[in-house]
Amino acid sequence: MNLYEPVEMNEKEKRIPTALRISLGAVIFCLLFLVFFLLVNYIMNSGEIYFRTWAQQLGRGICCLGLPTAIVICIWQVLQQRKKSPAVVVGKVSLLVAYVIIICAMSLFMLVSVLLSETETKMENGFLGGEAVCYEEYTWLLKKRYIATFDWVSKEMEKQYQIKVVHTEKLAEQTGFGRYTLVTATDTPLTFHVFPGLYFDFPNDYIQVKANRIIRAKAAKICPDRPLTDLHEEGLIRPERVTGISLPCYGREDAEECSRIASELIKEVLKDPLCKEEGAQLVLECQGVDDRVKNIVLPLGEYRFDSGVKENDGDKYTDWSVICFRLLENYERNENAEIDEDISPDTEETLGEENYEDSTFYIEGAYKALFEKLFAPEDYPYDTRYNAKGNFYAYLAEGNESLESVDGIFRTVETVVYDRVSKNEKCHLFVHYKDYYRGSDQSPYTTGIVNMYAVDMETGEVYIADRHAWADVGTEEYCEATGEP
Repeated sequence: MNLYEPVEMNEKEKRIPTALRISLGAVIFCLLFLVFFLLVNYIMNSGEIYFRTWAQQLGRGICCLGLPTAIVICIWQVLQQRKKSPAVVVGKVSLLVAYVIIICAMSLFMLVSVLLSETETKMENGFLGGEAVCYEEYTWLLKKRYIATFDWVSKEMEKQYQIKVVHTEKLAEQTGFGRYTLVTATDTPLTFHVFPGLYFDFPNDYIQVKANRIIRAKAAKICPDRPLTDLHEEGLIRPERVTGISLPCYGREDAEECSRIASELIKEVLKDPLCKEEGAQLVLECQGVDDRVKNIVLPLGEYRFDSGVKENDGDKYTDWSVICFRLLENYERNENAEIDEDISPDTEETLGEENYEDSTFYIEGAYKALFEKLFAPEDYPYDTRYNAKGNFYAYLAEGNESLESVDGIFRTVETVVYDRVSKNEKCHLFVHYKDYYRGSDQSPYTTGIVNMYAVDMETGEVYIADRHAWADVGTEEYCEATGEP
């Protein structure tokens, strides 16, 4: 018998099994879809048009999971047509093992793809790489990506505060992010500033500027001879940002009158629903014996600190006696500081409780406890300072670092800044910042949070929050000690 002589096949054997035909059709469909998906993606992306997120995931699913499955089923059906033999069994087992490995790898790819994919609204209210990047619905299947303009910033503010903006101007860019001045369409136009941030938010000073105007109008009636001064953010990153308004107090003898004026101004501000809901700051500029008399910050309404925590009792300063107590306490501390200067080494121990650094009840003493526990072992310098507003901070170190996804080396400056008293009024809170500067002019680029700390006023115990952004939640010990996240 000739081994190469063709063998006649009956009609049944000539017919391709239905399962094999279906699997072949699925393979052809998946291949055509893959070509279509890649081709359309290439053509559309050049025009900043993309499949909407659900369509992208569906396409990836068909390409990454559907195609391998169809090919495996097709090969399996071909092996089924073969006579049973050890080689066929080995082929089937190998096919199954390969299929499991491929599906696991593709499933992992799909999971990562889903986690990293952008939704249609993710960039709606944020900046990316210094530019405002937005997506809008183009059709039921597509979305369009575009770089937002001034109008986008204006519209965001109009939506947030229910106002009408008639003018938007972009300021000189120093930090890699836009800085804008906006003017409202009111009888007396209000000029405020917006500083779109790295984390898709819109820091602005609209509420504080509005509160300042209300305070000035009221002060013109009840204390026209007492000067008021707008306060701005320290540093070079957002120098235009209005952070408060200061009212001078001329000494201990002026404390009661200043307190009564301040309470009337605060009452006037809190009549405005938006100011009451969002909150603002009034700063009492304590003019006294020397520069150690620090200013008193009065948060108004539901004032939100930079940490995101709201003032518990924002209308308590409508009571002038509460303000007066704080003023008198402040001047008393200054007088005690004067006494401390005259204390001899022999008597210093007996009067040590008057020294701010010897008691964690005071900010200086709380920082000393924090420094001794965390920073002294690392050989950081003990360097405490006060800014122009009289707020406490401590210098730690300078260095050079790179930032992920940003070219170049940045000069860094680390400081620990006093934040405030905790919600339960048991701890002093501090924030450890790292500022990044770049370029020949060393212009500020961004600021990162290294960590946050709490120091118990009574025991001096130090708690580490493990918070590296305002939105982070602190450790269980930190939350329990401070009464807040």
